[in-house]
Amino acid sequence: MNLVETHGKLETSVRRRTCEVTVLRRMRILRRITRADAGRAIERSAKLIEKFENGRAPLSLENIKVLLRRYRFTWQEYLAHLDDPDILPELPSRSVFRSKAVPRTDGRKYKKQISKSSRVLKVLRTMRGWSQPMAASKCGWSRSCIDHLENGRVEITNEKIAHVLKAYEFKRHFFDELLEAPMLRDEVVRDSLNILAQLDNDKLKAVKALLDNFR
Repeated sequence: MNLVETHGKLETSVRRRTCEVTVLRRMRILRRITRADAGRAIERSAKLIEKFENGRAPLSLENIKVLLRRYRFTWQEYLAHLDDPDILPELPSRSVFRSKAVPRTDGRKYKKQISKSSRVLKVLRTMRGWSQPMAASKCGWSRSCIDHLENGRVEITNEKIAHVLKAYEFKRHFFDELLEAPMLRDEVVRDSLNILAQLDNDKLKAVKALLDNFR
């Protein structure tokens, strides 16, 4: 065998080894299997899988077959992918780990769950005549914290209620009285003003005549 033939066979061997590494790594990531899980499948360490995928260590044919079963690919699929590794998507290694983060649209602060407690806290702030930034300054919080409390985007704990009441200079029993009240006076006044603002002049005169009876 001459030097050219030897070089050709060596080049073919290297190319096939590169394809094996690429295909098996992409298969593993596609199935969201960690190197540790792959190592356990062949009773070896995750370090060996890492070395193999970095081209620093070989794997026996038997180990490759075991990995294929773990990756849920057939031998025929493996051979087909060796001819064209790009059929398999190139995914980042971190994609094997399922994210535990809550999607933004599913997070509590992206949903409004306005409770009676949040409504009472808003009423207390308006009773002081404070804007949200002013209330935030009193509490030592950011404005968004006050907004999230009043709009039901965060859980309202007893600790938070106590902190707000102290900053607003209200007693807890007053908060509890408002919480148990069938209606919140400030909300009724606000809603009434909104309705009045939309009435035409004739209806507004009729309402005023009715209200004059309560003077």
